[in-house]
Amino acid sequence: MARVLTPAQMEAAKRVVLGEGADLIARECGVPASEVQRWVARLQALGKDVGPRSEELKRIVATWASDFGYVAGSGAFRFPAVAGIKTYNPDVVWCDRDADMACAAVIFEVDDDVSVKHRVGGAALANIAALTLQRRLHYFAVAPMRHQHVAATSIDVLEKYLGDRWMLNATVIPTFQPAEVRARVAGVLTAQGVERHAADTRESNDK
Repeated sequence: MARVLTPAQMEAAKRVVLGEGADLIARECGVPASEVQRWVARLQALGKDVGPRSEELKRIVATWASDFGYVAGSGAFRFPAVAGIKTYNPDVVWCDRDADMACAAVIFEVDDDVSVKHRVGGAALANIAALTLQRRLHYFAVAPMRHQHVAATSIDVLEKYLGDRWMLNATVIPTFQPAEVRARVAGVLTAQGVERHAADTRESNDK
């Protein structure tokens, strides 16, 4: 039978699951990294729900902005010309150059157990923000795996019916594990950055 984790070992394993490096935690604990990974395996075998809740994950994602060359945004999008909708407060925004919402480049909606109406509304408001700014924005819908279908459908229906008025490069990330979320974001931004550079190069060559 597997040895029961001590409170200290369980806390160390949780930190790894939440995205901290096993090597760093191993040095702090004075054990090999392989031992820390064994603690993680035992914790996961117990079926413990150690992932962050949505509010905690929002704070984590906001701190990554500078790692990707952005600035964490603050404030809200304002829609004075839209009847009945005055502001939109995304869960997390990354901006180019400074924190002003006029410089917004990446929007995250991080939702756990919310209604389909809420998910569709978040994507729709993000699209209005992109239309107002007159440029495409990255949009990440982060949800637990059990809500992947609903999150994807909420985006698909808008993209289908808005057509050319759909201004989001939207991606669903079906996990609340920070390390996995970060990896997916990095993959999308890197791939789309390469595509954008190629398009700019083609445009320059055509002139």
